[in-house]
Amino acid sequence: MKKASTATTRTRRSSGLTSLSPGGATPRAKPKRGRPPTIVLVVACSQRKRIAPLMELRLSSITASAARRPERWRSRLQRFEAASHVAQDLYMGDHWHAACQAYQLAQRYSTRTELWIVSAGYGLIAADDAIKPYSATFSSGLADSVWRGPVDGDRDSCLQRWWAELAQTRSLAELVPRGDGALVLVAGAAYLTAVSADLETALSRDPNSERVSVVSAGTRGNGALLPVDGRFRGLLGGTDSSLNARLLVRLAADASTHRFRRPAMAEFVTGMAQQLIPSPRRHGRSATDGDVLVEITAMRSRRASISRTQALRDLRSRGVACEQTRFASLWRRSA
Repeated sequence: MKKASTATTRTRRSSGLTSLSPGGATPRAKPKRGRPPTIVLVVACSQRKRIAPLMELRLSSITASAARRPERWRSRLQRFEAASHVAQDLYMGDHWHAACQAYQLAQRYSTRTELWIVSAGYGLIAADDAIKPYSATFSSGLADSVWRGPVDGDRDSCLQRWWAELAQTRSLAELVPRGDGALVLVAGAAYLTAVSADLETALSRDPNSERVSVVSAGTRGNGALLPVDGRFRGLLGGTDSSLNARLLVRLAADASTHRFRRPAMAEFVTGMAQQLIPSPRRHGRSATDGDVLVEITAMRSRRASISRTQALRDLRSRGVACEQTRFASLWRRSA
């Protein structure tokens, strides 16, 4: 009589998933989500600060020649003791508020969004870098302007030399991300002039002309520029100085439609232009700082309680052109 076999047949162990699926079918594995792209927003600094700088950290306090000022400025930033603050918390004003809003919106599109600053005092810095309160600007006609007029020689050369001689630790080119990432530079004409050589190098790292874009209303002559001009004030509101940053807010809010690719963003901006209502802007005769100071003194002597806003409105009503930031600086000087 044959003995009963003691061998057993192996059966496949159930994972327990079949019984949980409709119809008994094993569910498909969820596809892995790709890493979000790196989006780099580079925004010009704001002249307004929450903390007033030491007099020694105001560029106007340096009386040296244009050739010697960069070295003197670097030395002062190192030597003079002042509490440091996170850059993002130090800047203020309509322009900076819009820049931070754009940064927050862009983070919804990609958690790997970065915010950087083109600073006339420190160079290219990250928004979370710690810096001392300072006052320096690439804009012309202000007390702490890098270029002080014809005495400093050619304006463009002066601004570019200043940028090159700041204590830079990064460059725009180094910030250009690879793959699906993108870099958007948001700055006025004077700041673009200062960083022009750095920007050219950055553009050379974008052979397909898709990943590096520039927002600068009214600026011409750069192939990376998006098609935006002063007419956008009627759609975006705000001050002239915040127009570029306000457009960045709109772009960041719709990032999923253009993914910060230059051709797609240009198409997006062109579509916005079709909604534009011409923004009324009074054109007046140009005036020197001395002319405006004379006007301010006269207005204050006639009406001591006049506000700065009303004074600027009265000045423009008489046909004198003066940008808001410049007028504010001259108003403070006349006090």
